Amino acid sequence: MSRQIDLLNEKRVPKRTIFSIIIYVIEIVIVILLAYAITRYGFVNMEITDENMLPTLEINDEIIVDKISYKVGKVKRSDVVVISEKSSNHTYYTALRVLGLPGEKIVIKDGDVYIDGKKVKEKLEFEEIKAAGLAQNEITLGKNEYFLLGDNRNNCLDSRNETVGTVKRSDILGKAFIKRKPFAFVGSIDNF
Repeated sequence: MSRQIDLLNEKRVPKRTIFSIIIYVIEIVIVILLAYAITRYGFVNMEITDENMLPTLEINDEIIVDKISYKVGKVKRSDVVVISEKSSNHTYYTALRVLGLPGEKIVIKDGDVYIDGKKVKEKLEFEEIKAAGLAQNEITLGKNEYFLLGDNRNNCLDSRNETVGTVKRSDILGKAFIKRKPFAFVGSIDNF
C-alpha cells in the first residue's frame, strides 16, 4: 500500500512548478499588454513622405513619434510635431514645426515671421518666406490652436495654406522624438 501512495505522489506536479507556470503566464500577458499600450498610446513609428521639413527631415527618414509627452505636458514653440489631416476619406500624417502658440498673434511680412508684433529670431537659417498665404493678415490663435511652419519654408503645406490652416491641439498626434534612419534626436534640432 505504501508503494501505491509513492506512485501517486510521483505523478503529482509539485505546487512550486504550478506556481512558476502561473507566474510565467502572467508575465507574458503583462509584456503583451505593455507592448500594446506603448505602441497604441505611447510611441509610433512613421516614415516621412513629403518635403515639408527639408533639410531637417528628408523623404524616407523614419521617426519615432512620442504621443505621451503631450498628455502630461504642453506643446512648445519649435517642437517638431506630427499632425493628422483628413482628406477624401484618408488620414494623412505630416511633420511640421510649432511657431505660434494659443493666444498669440502671427503675421508674415517682408519674408519674416512676427509673433505679437516682434520679429522671430531663429537659430537655423531659412529662406526668406516668399508667400505669406493666410498669414499675410494677422492671425490670432484661439485656445488650443497652433500655427505650424515647415522648415522647407517655400515648398511646403503648413498653416499658411487653407487646407492646413491653424492646427487644433486634437489634431496633433505627438512630438517627433527620434529620427531612426539616420539616428538623431529630433528635439536636438532646436531653431529658437
